[in-house]
Amino acid sequence: MGGGGRRDRDLSPTEEQISPPGLILLSDQEIANLSDAQFKTLVIRKLTELIDFGCKLDEEMQVAIKEMKEDAQRANSDGKETGSQNNRVNQKEAKNNQAGNHDEIRIQKNEEKLRSLQYIFKHSNIRIIGVPEGEEEEQQAEELFEQITKENFPILAKEIDFQEVQESQRVPRKLDPRGNTPRHIIITLAKVKMKEKNPRSSKR
Repeated sequence: MGGGGRRDRDLSPTEEQISPPGLILLSDQEIANLSDAQFKTLVIRKLTELIDFGCKLDEEMQVAIKEMKEDAQRANSDGKETGSQNNRVNQKEAKNNQAGNHDEIRIQKNEEKLRSLQYIFKHSNIRIIGVPEGEEEEQQAEELFEQITKENFPILAKEIDFQEVQESQRVPRKLDPRGNTPRHIIITLAKVKMKEKNPRSSKR
C-alpha cells in the first residue's frame, strides 16, 4: 500500500486527473426500464464527463507543447554558449553531452506524451441508447446524434463539431439475437473540437 502511495506522488496533478469517462454499468434491460427522467440524467452525466475529459486533455496538450518549446530554446541556448567557449571545450565536453542527452530524452518523452494525448483525443466514442431498431435507416445516425444533442443539451452541442463524426454503427447482439431491446449506436468522432476560451470576452 505504501509503494502505491509513492507512485501516486510521482505523478503530476494533470496526469492524476486525466482518465476516460467510465462505462455505463447497466444491462440493456436495465436501461430499457429507466424512466425518462433517469434516462436524461444518465445521458447528461455522460456527455458532461466527455466534455470535461476533452477540456482536461486540451490543457495537458498545451502544457506538453509549452515544455517542448522551452526544451528547444534551452538546447539552442546551450549550443550557442558552447560555441563561444571553444577554449574550454575539452573541460566541458562530457558535461555538455550529458545535458544534451538529458534534453533529448525529455523532448522525446514530451513528443510521445503529446502523441498519446492526441490519439486519445481523436478517438472519443459516444454511445446512443434507446433508439428503435431501423430508425437510423430512415435518418442517418449522425443526424440523430446531432438532433438528440441539440434538443436536450443545447449548450453542450455548441462544444461539439458534428462534421467530425467518423462513423456510426449498431453494437452486435451478442447474447439474445431475438431480444426486443434496441441495440446501442456507437458514434465515433474523428476529433473532438473544444472552443477556445477568450479571457477578454469572459471578463466582459
